[in-house]
Amino acid sequence: MNRQTSLFRTVLPLYAILAGTSLLPAQGDPACPPVEVGLTAPDLQRCDTSRYYLTYCNRGNETASDQLLELELDPELLLLDASLPYTANGSVLLFELGDLSPADCGTAEVTVRLSCDVPLGAAHCTTARVFPDPDCQPVWEGAELIVDGGCEQEQVWLEIANVGLAGMGPPAVYRLFADGVLLESNPFKLEAGEALQWEYPAQGRTFRLETTQVFGFPTESHPAVNVDGCGAGEQGFYSTGFVEPWPADDRVPELSVACVENGVGLPDKVVELPRGYGRFHLLPTNSSADFVVRFRNPLEQVVDQVSITLSLSAFFDQSSFHPYAWSLPWSFDAGTPGSITLSADGAQLPPGRSVYCRFRLDHLPDLAAGTIVPLFAEATVDGQGPFPLVVGWHEIGDDFYATTRIPDTSDSLIFDFGGGRGGDQFTGICAVGDSLLYLAGSSDSYGSYSADAWVVQTDLSGHGRWYNAFDHQGGGERIKALVPAPDGGCLLVGYWDDPQVPGDYLPDARLFALRVASDGQEVWRRLIAPGEQEGGGVGNAVVAGTNGNFLIAGLCQNTAGQAPFLLSLSVEGEVEWIERYPSSEPFFASRLLSTADGGYLLGGAVLGNQPNDFFLLKTGPAGALLWKKGYADERQPDFTSLCQSPDGGFLVAGHTLWMQDGNFVR
Repeated sequence: MNRQTSLFRTVLPLYAILAGTSLLPAQGDPACPPVEVGLTAPDLQRCDTSRYYLTYCNRGNETASDQLLELELDPELLLLDASLPYTANGSVLLFELGDLSPADCGTAEVTVRLSCDVPLGAAHCTTARVFPDPDCQPVWEGAELIVDGGCEQEQVWLEIANVGLAGMGPPAVYRLFADGVLLESNPFKLEAGEALQWEYPAQGRTFRLETTQVFGFPTESHPAVNVDGCGAGEQGFYSTGFVEPWPADDRVPELSVACVENGVGLPDKVVELPRGYGRFHLLPTNSSADFVVRFRNPLEQVVDQVSITLSLSAFFDQSSFHPYAWSLPWSFDAGTPGSITLSADGAQLPPGRSVYCRFRLDHLPDLAAGTIVPLFAEATVDGQGPFPLVVGWHEIGDDFYATTRIPDTSDSLIFDFGGGRGGDQFTGICAVGDSLLYLAGSSDSYGSYSADAWVVQTDLSGHGRWYNAFDHQGGGERIKALVPAPDGGCLLVGYWDDPQVPGDYLPDARLFALRVASDGQEVWRRLIAPGEQEGGGVGNAVVAGTNGNFLIAGLCQNTAGQAPFLLSLSVEGEVEWIERYPSSEPFFASRLLSTADGGYLLGGAVLGNQPNDFFLLKTGPAGALLWKKGYADERQPDFTSLCQSPDGGFLVAGHTLWMQDGNFVR
């Protein structure tokens, strides 16, 4: 075995049976009643408390004797408490369930705390298993494939082993991925006790090895392993986001796995398990999907009744609905086509506490590639609501695995900061000192179906430190710009649409300003009507002032019409002054520059003109108008940015639709 090579594959005797338990199921006879276990997927956040719920049920017609329930926690989870007595061996908990009568079900609540020292977006896998009587294991004298992997001595190792009693008949097929890229896919055969093995240097990539099971194996089995967080690239990070897309090998009733990426606190959500491959959540034709609905009590009181309504795509087989893990004793109503309702009375759910239900749904057979299969959900509590959950969805694909070579994580960086099921828009970036970056924008993916503000903090290598999203009263928060704040946080600026007031966006919109601290928590938020007599308006640009204040430019509307404006906002979020600049040709102020004389320069497009003529407006330190000038050109210029030149003038940049050289402004 040459450990100096970057990759090798060999066939070798298996000198010791690899760790793990056979995947063979309990026999389907009355003396061996099937016991099923399910595990919910919590909203994991770093340095915070979360809860797993383990549900077990005797699905047979006879008593299941001396049942044991095992829970193996992810190494980064610290056990705080459990609702059932247990014995612990490191991260493994063992619950003695005793005898389970037919249809006897129960749920154990396990409270954990996630480490503070894990990267944002890292995956955490927890496994639950219930053990039947050994006499109930079926006799299988054929081959059996298991997959294993790990990180040792700066190497990632991966193995497929035949731990059965015989050699393989027809070949199986394995697939090997690195950071979601398919490296190899080949047929293979192994004799009993043989294994295939790979090694890679530990450079922070996420590896996945999976294989089909041997022909004739007596249960649905898709052996697979993920190895992530092994080593780091030269810039000190490892890749994230490449575990949740893949299914776990837990299709036997006695086993349940929940691999969850830590996030930023988005509890009201339909979670896909697996998420699916790539940005389109791709799953193959004739597949099924697991979902976890989770919903947090939004009221400031204990609620008694909780109801969640699922709205199914027509591409789901509604009759396949199978719930198998929950935090409450739900009742299920699937009598309405395309709709399933989960209800729980007597919930006694405290404020801020979440409820969960995990279930499986099959897709209709032979769906065409490109078919999108969404699952919507909304909740009510004590008759209040509905409160929408973030939609879950998949797209049906065919031969969709990327086959590009492994990206070199030491030279180039690609990060996924989450996003979601709706549109996600990036609108700005700023640096704080020499160590932090803030990225901000808007997303249709969270709390309601309107836009929400989001902001990410990273280090200078682009490694995410935290991510947060903000909603205001169910309206739409569109972020247009951001600027560093004196305390190391940032100010986000844009506009807010009132969901209760239909009409044109400008008269009804409000300037939206959100101060975020360096730890991602909100400091304050403000809705401002920059037009006179409560006229609407939007904020498009922001710069820091000289005394800790912020200067915001945009467009407002009042009874006199539309006009650009400039206002000063104090460090506490109070309006210090506002100046409006009415004109027969108002312009949409989209850029703002602090000038060397202590004043400001506003720039933007003239409204109503095609092509987009652009306009500049110069003010003094308190917003007094000094001069304004418009610029037009038949070549359809589009203004995008400006700066001050060394001679005290200004440089304007943009683009034109003309495909030739020439002067932009004379």
